[in-house]
Amino acid sequence: MATLPLLLLLRSPAAGRWVAGAAAFASTPGAVFLPSLLILLSMALPSIGGKNPAYYLIFFLLGYAAMAHPSFREEIELRAPRALLVAILCAPALVGWLWPLGRRVAPFTWQVTGVGLVMSLSTWSWIVALAGFASAHLRRDSRALGYVTQVSYPFYLLHLLILTIVAHAAVAAKAGVWTKFLGITLLTILSTLLACELPVRRTRLGKFLFGLKPAEGVG
Repeated sequence: MATLPLLLLLRSPAAGRWVAGAAAFASTPGAVFLPSLLILLSMALPSIGGKNPAYYLIFFLLGYAAMAHPSFREEIELRAPRALLVAILCAPALVGWLWPLGRRVAPFTWQVTGVGLVMSLSTWSWIVALAGFASAHLRRDSRALGYVTQVSYPFYLLHLLILTIVAHAAVAAKAGVWTKFLGITLLTILSTLLACELPVRRTRLGKFLFGLKPAEGVG
């Protein structure tokens, strides 16, 4: 709700011309990776209660903009293989060198900036790669895709609560680390899917609370 005025502004004719211009610029080689700089800048802003609202707002607005013009979607599909390569190359740099280095130095040094830049580039590259491949290969209508489309948002909202409950119970269990990890993962996925199916999709109140259309019945 807080971003509704901004989203309405982006739907105005003037903003539409700006989005069209940005979509044309996105075809420039390397331009698809520039949003990682916005992500980096948002990381430098203060957090509230351990969370950085500007960081998540950037992803929200970038996702909205990416769907606002067909050229963005086409460019993301085209750049998906290259973005996947960049994301894979960033992983060893973060794990093996930049991340440990950044944790040993004071804030706001070039090392920490380097860590943040590679983290931002890695995060955005994974998003471009996954979104591009999904857009190119998941366009066909199917029963499974329709179901996933319905439950994706309720799943997102419920999974953390269920994960916390399952993990709290698993900590006291006498089992190895990998056994606990697999148990927590499987139980969280299955329990969240069950919660999405029974109290959400199969009741009018559940559909209303989680933003599902009333006509979306049992699939």
